[in-house]
Amino acid sequence: MTREAEQVSSDRRPHSAGALVPVLPAARAPRWRSLLEDRWHARLQEVTELSVAYHDAAAAPALSAGGDEARPAKRRLRRLLRQAVTARRALADTEDLTGGVFVQGRPLR
Repeated sequence: MTREAEQVSSDRRPHSAGALVPVLPAARAPRWRSLLEDRWHARLQEVTELSVAYHDAAAAPALSAGGDEARPAKRRLRRLLRQAVTARRALADTEDLTGGVFVQGRPLR
């Protein structure tokens, strides 16, 4: 390995999805951590809102109707489910980046 390649590889650490994430100097780490915590809170809020919307839509009487009347409600339900799954994956990615442990914030693994 060349000296340049060693420098690049020593400045980065692997991420769960195979991407590389830069290792930050200690002076920048608290600011970066704060940004990740803010992102985590926003994504948690999004997951919560989408989950509530999904369950509300699933309980709607329009789904119990048969035939063509139920199609729009079923489409909306599938769309909400896809959005909730996507949001949950984004939340999990953010948790991976933070290491899953916040000092004052929330998740402690």
